[in-house]
Amino acid sequence: MTNPHAEQAGDSRLVKGPVFLESVKQSVGAGNARRVLITGSLPSPCHQLRVRIPSRAAADGVWTVEAWSVADPVAVCAQVLQPFAVEVMVPEAAARLRVNEQAALD
Repeated sequence: MTNPHAEQAGDSRLVKGPVFLESVKQSVGAGNARRVLITGSLPSPCHQLRVRIPSRAAADGVWTVEAWSVADPVAVCAQVLQPFAVEVMVPEAAARLRVNEQAALD
C-alpha cells in the first residue's frame, strides 16, 4: 500500500509545521501488516499532512512513525484548526508503535 501522505517533490519550498495528535490506534491489517488510524488537527486549512513510515522497526523494536504538516509560506489562511483522520499501514505487526512519541493503542 502506498502512503498518500508521504513527503512530496516540492516540499522543500514549503514551511514545516506541527500536527496536534488526538489519538493513535492500531489494528490488524492484511498479512502481517498493521493498520494505524491517526486522528488530530493541522494548524490551518492551508497545511497539508505528511507521514513518514519507517521500513523497519528500530533496534529496540519500536516502530516510530513521524507526522508533521507543511504549508506555503506566503499563503493567506485562516488560523483555525483543521481536523484530520488518516489510516496508514505499517509493514509488520508492531508490538510497540509510536507516532511523534505518542504510543498507539490496540
